[in-house]
Amino acid sequence: MKKRLLIYVHYNKDGEFAPHVAYQLGKIRELYDKILFISNSVLSDDDRATVEKLASEIIQRENVGFDFAAWRDGLTSVGWDELAKYDSVTLMNDTCFGPIHSLDAVYKKMDSQEIDFWGLINHAASNSEFGYIPEHLQSFFICFNRSATMAVAFRKFWEGVEDEQDVNQVIAKYETRMTDLLKKSGLKYEAFFNTNGSKRKFQNYTIYYPKLLLKSGFPLVKVKAFLVGKKSGKSLRGYVTKKTDYPVKYIEEYFDRYKLPFLELNNDNFVKVILRKPYRFARKVWHGLEIIVRRGPREFTKIFLKKVLARLYGGDAIPVSSGFSEYYNANLANNYAEHQVIVNSDKVYWHSDELKTHYVRGDGDPRVMAIYLPQFHPFKENDQAWGRGFTEWTNVTASTPRFVGQEQPVFPSDLGFYDLRNPQIIHEQIGLAKKYGVYGFQFYYYWFSGKKVMEMPIDIFLEHKDWDFHFSICWANENWTRKWDGSDDEVIFEQKNRESDPLQFIKDVAKYLNDSRYVTENGKPILTVYRVDLLDDAKKYARIWREYFKKEYDKELWLIACTNFANFDVSDIGFDATMDFTPTNSTVPAIKNYVSEKGKFIDVSNKLIDANWSGYCVDYRHIAKTEMENIAKNSNTYKTISPSWCNEARRKGKGGVTFFKSSPELYAKWLDTILDYETNIKKKSMPIVFINAWNEWAESAMLEPSQQLGHNTLIRTAEVIAKYSQNPRNKINFPEYGIIRSGNAKIAVIVHLYYLDSWKLLSEKLRNLDRSFDLFISTRPEYVDTFYPERISQYHKNTTVIPVPNHGRDVLPFVMIAQRIRNAGYENCLKLHSKKSKHRDDGQEWAKDIYASLLPEDTKELVVALDDSEMGIIGPKRHIVSLSKHMGGDERALRSLMANIFSAKEVDNIIKHSEMYPYFGGTMFWCRMNYLDPLSDMFLIPSDFEIEMGQIDGTLAHAVERLLGKIVCEKNGKKMKSIDTLGRVEDVADKYDQEYKFAS
Repeated sequence: MKKRLLIYVHYNKDGEFAPHVAYQLGKIRELYDKILFISNSVLSDDDRATVEKLASEIIQRENVGFDFAAWRDGLTSVGWDELAKYDSVTLMNDTCFGPIHSLDAVYKKMDSQEIDFWGLINHAASNSEFGYIPEHLQSFFICFNRSATMAVAFRKFWEGVEDEQDVNQVIAKYETRMTDLLKKSGLKYEAFFNTNGSKRKFQNYTIYYPKLLLKSGFPLVKVKAFLVGKKSGKSLRGYVTKKTDYPVKYIEEYFDRYKLPFLELNNDNFVKVILRKPYRFARKVWHGLEIIVRRGPREFTKIFLKKVLARLYGGDAIPVSSGFSEYYNANLANNYAEHQVIVNSDKVYWHSDELKTHYVRGDGDPRVMAIYLPQFHPFKENDQAWGRGFTEWTNVTASTPRFVGQEQPVFPSDLGFYDLRNPQIIHEQIGLAKKYGVYGFQFYYYWFSGKKVMEMPIDIFLEHKDWDFHFSICWANENWTRKWDGSDDEVIFEQKNRESDPLQFIKDVAKYLNDSRYVTENGKPILTVYRVDLLDDAKKYARIWREYFKKEYDKELWLIACTNFANFDVSDIGFDATMDFTPTNSTVPAIKNYVSEKGKFIDVSNKLIDANWSGYCVDYRHIAKTEMENIAKNSNTYKTISPSWCNEARRKGKGGVTFFKSSPELYAKWLDTILDYETNIKKKSMPIVFINAWNEWAESAMLEPSQQLGHNTLIRTAEVIAKYSQNPRNKINFPEYGIIRSGNAKIAVIVHLYYLDSWKLLSEKLRNLDRSFDLFISTRPEYVDTFYPERISQYHKNTTVIPVPNHGRDVLPFVMIAQRIRNAGYENCLKLHSKKSKHRDDGQEWAKDIYASLLPEDTKELVVALDDSEMGIIGPKRHIVSLSKHMGGDERALRSLMANIFSAKEVDNIIKHSEMYPYFGGTMFWCRMNYLDPLSDMFLIPSDFEIEMGQIDGTLAHAVERLLGKIVCEKNGKKMKSIDTLGRVEDVADKYDQEYKFAS
């Protein structure tokens, strides 16, 4: 029998002890070994005597800090050491009638789950009068198991509770935040009635849907639920009377005793309110008239209606309508909650700390040049145009996310919000760039018919001759405008194209071009022009520049024209080369004829966080794949690549462009494709590739370390460059994704270990493998430091443990890991996970049977099958599933996945003949690594996967499960086989149309 403690908080402004509270304590006291009753109001002698019969101990205190401070004092009174003696500690207050249904049944259900704490009901994430609030358990009844009460985060939270004077502050600081804080510390929770995924109008079910709760066996009903309105209050009382055994007299006596408007608010009641408190009523009328006079009728109406709605709906949920969307919008609130999950998942997967290794250039190594923005220091012209102290950080820090998954704002990490007037910053930037193989910076240079701005950083660089790093300049020759967006509106500095401009410009920049560190091509200093199309006579500029440099320095120039706005035949303009400018010019068919409009944009209208946002969302994956597939058609001499791009920080919700769904993995693949083409196809020595950019923070295009990614992008850059380095040491120091394969290991075992107690069985089964393998384990972040050293290292030395969020089940971690190890040299892959399927009584049997089939004692036939280069996937025999019988709610997501690898006609044909395309239930299997290429080439990322809400069907993870079977085999011409518990391998039938035991 579990030992339970209840800490019960009571308060009544009139110092009375309501009969329904006594009834409640009497009904539930047998469930607890100890009841600590805390009263925030003074108890009479009679009431105290009543409580003494019902509770083990009474604490009398002032109503300071409300119920949270009372619970804090109760926990402190019991003592942290004493709490360890209880299996659970329940916190409860007196804001409900009940128990209506058995509370014991609730405990039995929740005690059967592997969780650390639970509540009767949760409140979905939303926006409120307190700002954004995360999904949380409602605090009127929460139970903490010993694993929670003994956690450092639990004690730290309660010791930090202060005596707030405003109940709204208690809600904002404690009630709405506690669940999320404990969750982030690694504690797992659940709600008896889980509201996640519901599309009902209001989030607070206890107030607006009490009958729905009672019908589900919910044990309590909130007092406020009777106050929503006449009809709902009357209906609720009728339901309690007719459908339950609860004495309805306690409800009626409570409302009668405290003169609350039970069931209705009629004219008589309204008059009584006025007569009872005439002065207060008069003050309110006067205040309303004052608002009308000073702020106008429209403002008065908004304030009045907001207060009325708040009064009617309890202040924590305002009904959504076109007229009141500014007060509350459930869709935006839910979207923001999803956004937080996505951004957190991205960070868990991609944030990387600085590496200890250092890139050392070899002769002939690729020259990767990062474009450098100098607008990170204040100067007079900026102060005049945008306000004192303006720098690019002003835009960056003011940004905000507009739709789910849009990473805004983007903040720096290692270098902070730097000021480029400080030479030490530039020196540190150079150190970071060299460490990860970047060859040099291409500085934007701002020159307007003799007027120079933002030249300070490059001048500082020029002065420090000891800085062993390369550089070049790109003349940003657009008009400089107040919008800082390249338009001609509100021009601050104009490119006037004066007769003297060509010669004056080349004289001004000669000092840079003649520096020994300046980048050259064929021995000629390179000079890039951003907008050649804006020069009145490009040939004239080129001729004057060449003649001057030849005469004064006896040097040739190498002139480069950017093609971000137009294409050029370099012979027509007197230049030598063109420079690509992705991703912005990768969307324009007029510039690149291989660019397709189809599939370019992503519709995020149902994922908005800002209802007033207007802009464009372009699919980064579509752009990157199009560029990689058509690299030979890209006529630009020099290719440019951007790791990500979004100008939201500059456009502030109006007309911005986001290249969405970017990832470090896809960026690395794109860069690899370019370097392979330049080095191995075009046979260039020391090819130049440009990165857009080193520090375009307001366009989310940067190599510099960020708070979200850390050093990830820099590391991926170094790993790709290292593949083409003439210094073999770089390949050792920068292996792809940091993966070092064991010399003789051809098998990668990928295990998603969400449930630690499954490891014992899994490790025993893995001992049946008689071939060398490397082990990759994805698990919850809180397990990484403790689980790996204690268990895994003793079992298998070459193991990589990867922290992952609870997002995308076992499929998202597998997709991410498979993508990263695809080029590490493994031939075969085994996918496993700690499956429990708690929604099924036979969930454990399901997993054990799969383990027994995939890892039988006799592996001879399995080994032979895996050595077959035409093998695709091998799964457990008893778990072959008919797609036609078990499509479920996954057709839409499956079609979306298949659209990446098949034509529309082929997709329709597969769906039509789905009995020909079985898959393996449970998503565990053996496969050849190259079998996964069609899936890996999709570059799925966390934002593709639904957030975790206990779904048992209809998610992208379920669609991937159905894809990984005969469908992928058809794409890559591979075989699909099954294996049983005796190790016998056989073909899967061409047609499979049977029911699956574990999906019934």
